[in-house]
Amino acid sequence: MQLMRSPALYRRLTPRQALGVMVLLASALAYCLAVSGGEPWTRAGERGGDVALYEQVEQRLRGGEAYHDALASELRSRGYQTRSVFNWRTPLHLRLIARLPSHSSAWLLLLLVTFAAIAMLFVGMWADGQYLPAIIWAPLGFASFASLMPGALMYSEVWAGALIAASAGAYSLGLWRTGAAAGVLALFFRELALPYVLISLLLAWRRSRRSELGVLVVGLAGYSIYFALHALAATSRITPADLEASWTQAWIRFGGVRFLLTASRVGMLLACPLWATALYLPFALLGLAGGSSPIGRRLLLTVGAYLTALCVLGRPVQFYWGAVYAPLLGFGAAWSAPACYDLVRAMLARPSKRA
Repeated sequence: MQLMRSPALYRRLTPRQALGVMVLLASALAYCLAVSGGEPWTRAGERGGDVALYEQVEQRLRGGEAYHDALASELRSRGYQTRSVFNWRTPLHLRLIARLPSHSSAWLLLLLVTFAAIAMLFVGMWADGQYLPAIIWAPLGFASFASLMPGALMYSEVWAGALIAASAGAYSLGLWRTGAAAGVLALFFRELALPYVLISLLLAWRRSRRSELGVLVVGLAGYSIYFALHALAATSRITPADLEASWTQAWIRFGGVRFLLTASRVGMLLACPLWATALYLPFALLGLAGGSSPIGRRLLLTVGAYLTALCVLGRPVQFYWGAVYAPLLGFGAAWSAPACYDLVRAMLARPSKRA
């Protein structure tokens, strides 16, 4: 058993190239630590804000009220802007919780999805001979999910993130259609899952997997209808007063690395100062960047897409968007140990002598 099997990319580096990667890692760590000073903009799970809003909407659904009527009333009474359809969450998430017997049963369902994702990724890594990353992933994976965050149940991003991780786990086991279906289901919970679904569509097309393509195309078509119906229901409830209200919620903010650190600070990192995330994020990216397996490339593309987008998009209070991709960072963090080991070996290796 080869416990310390390193990422393929770093095994092929020359000493000079390995040194360059280490310098880049050190620079990233230094910069992230420099911008992490002070407290994050806000903290997850505060009893006000979105958690209180969606808890009240869910209670009204249990009382038999229509979703969009309940949501419209709560948004206005709490001072949320309602002129944009994207401020109106799609209904699946809260309707599901409202139809379950209790919050405990809903939380149990979320944990089952989380455990399934962790287990599938563990088995996938182990079957591929990635023993050390699999061992590290077992505890680290659960810590990287947002499922235990205060108020996590009410964040559709947490559900979408767990489903995306479950989709990745299914893909790592070669369950293409299951992976595609889980990714599409994440999209129905939150439209922020769209980049992952589009990346899955691209990879399925490149590898000519027709059955997976069929699931993704049908899923996207179904979601288009679902969102259109939701948009119609929302716009029918937008009043002239809503349209006349001043617009102060522009999503293009160029929050940069500071916002990335705040967004990536979910799961167990929530109990740590922001500088801990400043250390965690570069190492997680190092691990993701070194992999050559199909699942490694999928996760690198996904995390890269979200991090690039969040450098530009997202208001400070929307830090919880990070719950969509944060579990995938745990996968990269598990890979960082063998990645560093291999980089040090490459740096210290003597150049081979030519005959």
